[in-house]
Amino acid sequence: MDKAVQESAYLIVEEEKQEERQQAEPVNQKSGDKNIKVSVIIPSYNKYEYVCLSLHCLTRQTFHSAQFEVILIDDCSTDETPRLKNEFVSDFTFKYIRPHTNLGRSRARNLGIENSEGEVVIFMDAEMLTERNFIEEHYKHHIHESNVVVTGAMHYRGVYTFLTPLFNESQWSYIDGFLPRSAYFAGRYYEYKATHRNELTYFPLAGKEDIHEGRIHDISFPNWYLTSILNSGLSHFGENLNGFALPYIAFLTGDVSVKKAMLYQTVLMNLFKDMGQKFGSWDTDCLKMEQNSGWTPPHFVITRSILPLQET
Repeated sequence: MDKAVQESAYLIVEEEKQEERQQAEPVNQKSGDKNIKVSVIIPSYNKYEYVCLSLHCLTRQTFHSAQFEVILIDDCSTDETPRLKNEFVSDFTFKYIRPHTNLGRSRARNLGIENSEGEVVIFMDAEMLTERNFIEEHYKHHIHESNVVVTGAMHYRGVYTFLTPLFNESQWSYIDGFLPRSAYFAGRYYEYKATHRNELTYFPLAGKEDIHEGRIHDISFPNWYLTSILNSGLSHFGENLNGFALPYIAFLTGDVSVKKAMLYQTVLMNLFKDMGQKFGSWDTDCLKMEQNSGWTPPHFVITRSILPLQET
């Protein structure tokens, strides 16, 4: 990249960062706790019902609560998400940030990075249910390595925790095919069909108790695109994608961790990604780090030990 263009792009990034800082309204100021090792960043837009369960899963982590923080970027939601700034209680540091204008997922994540204190950053989606070892499994790969990207998104499974008429025909076709066969959840399914199917709301199919008891896994299913198509083409490269020319496609920002210092080295790629969104190009939701220069590319770890459930 031409030096003048690079400097100009850097200035634009800094101006956008400053604008986002001015727009943000963090409910909790920085804790100043030097013990925080991990920052979990969750961008969310109108996902109140889902993000409540996602946050609940994070309260059950085996990783010490004093050593991680969760940053929820409420990207100008019009639902009940703002309630979380007062109603959500946890042992870990929780930061609720709401910009004045909708930023989009990429810039919302950048705002989370700007307000983070951890050395390691984990990106996760607002509608993702995590196991108790989620943070611990991510962090352990970064303890002795400084240039690694860890992802579990390639192996995540789908799940439905709510029923709503907003689902499309394909979703309902799948739900109608398997839920009636569930010994435990069929009753809730039939209750929804009988009395709530025409209500424009989210009917709870699975809740916190189902997460605690492990029943949530009874209604999970493989993500066929990632597990059957993508993994079949990558399996012979191994867990570290050794020899694969484009490992960056594994940087799926729904379940990925990286050292924060590495993210600052890729700030230009975030700018270009945002510009692509503004001009209507397809957003792969991946960080194109391979195009940056002057730094050592990371190696990737695609781990099966991190198995999140993703609302589909």
